[in-house]
Amino acid sequence: MAIDIESWKSVLTQMEGTNRTGLSMPERELLNYVEREWKVAMRLVERANREMEAKRWFDAISAFFQLLQRANAAYSYLFQPSLLSTVNNDSVKETVNRVLGVLTDTVIGFVQELKASSKEIGLESVTLSTSAFPPTLNVSVVVKNA
Repeated sequence: MAIDIESWKSVLTQMEGTNRTGLSMPERELLNYVEREWKVAMRLVERANREMEAKRWFDAISAFFQLLQRANAAYSYLFQPSLLSTVNNDSVKETVNRVLGVLTDTVIGFVQELKASSKEIGLESVTLSTSAFPPTLNVSVVVKNA
């Protein structure tokens, strides 16, 4: 099972297609930041998929943890009250919501993949937890005999 890259491409297409004319400076800067980070994160998803297909599990986990760090940074940034109060454009709000949704779905999908392959990888346990403030997803991986 691979992580769904099509939803990532769809969000990127939406961001690239967003007309920035008429947006406030904070909204433009927000979209620029998210688009730039999205491209980096998307490469990490593609890398994780390649590594999983090749059964290079620890390289896949490395790519996933880098993605998780970026996801948590995005959650912290995008949920700042001072930032949220500056976003009035519905298209920007929708993009932010899609970004957060796809990030969460991707993290959960990767955790499911790790759990399904845990015997093959040699994992004792994989757990996912969340924190409310700052909003973060936490993943713990315990390797057998490590």
